[in-house]
Amino acid sequence: GERTGYDLRIGAYGTPATPDEYEPDNTLATAKPINVGAAQQRNFHVAGDQDWVYFDAVNGIEYTITTSDLGSRADTVLELYNSGGTLIAANDDYSGLASRIVWTATASARFFVKVRQYNGSVYGANTNYRLNLTSAAPDAYEPDNTLSTARPIVVNGAAQTHTFHTAGDQDWVFFAATSGYSYRIETLNLASCSDTVLELYNSSGTLLAYNDDGGG
Repeated sequence: GERTGYDLRIGAYGTPATPDEYEPDNTLATAKPINVGAAQQRNFHVAGDQDWVYFDAVNGIEYTITTSDLGSRADTVLELYNSGGTLIAANDDYSGLASRIVWTATASARFFVKVRQYNGSVYGANTNYRLNLTSAAPDAYEPDNTLSTARPIVVNGAAQTHTFHTAGDQDWVFFAATSGYSYRIETLNLASCSDTVLELYNSSGTLLAYNDDGGG
């Protein structure tokens, strides 16, 4: 009746911004490459903007895809697809309005990532974000998860760069000690997610010394 009328309005909130350097990339077919270890600065420059990237995965390797450094109006959603367009994984709010997918490749193949704004009608200024792709590839000393598979390390030689590439990963090394000498064993140059524990054993597997937070 006369008293039940209303107005309906559909609005988009924003002013078109300058496209980021990876446009056009609004579909799986126009996805742009992203390298493992790389970060790309992006934005949602028009209403309904989608950003697609692809990478070539290696079977059995764990990959982490994240958005970070979000602008004040950005609210990302991450989606992972295979080359046939089948959705494999998705994440909305992992940390605040940022997103994160941790996924282990089931085949050596090309995979695609779509990033979209949760509210596609919000775009333009301050919808910027950073897209990151990292992998937990084995370091050069794997496999070395047990005393029996320990790799040699040279006393007073070059430092070795290791990673924890899978859940529960352990890295074992061995060295020849001389009676009466003092030895200093340390981890250093830790990445932002590393928190190491050192344990020293004899050849029979008896724990001789232990340290957790010896320096931070």
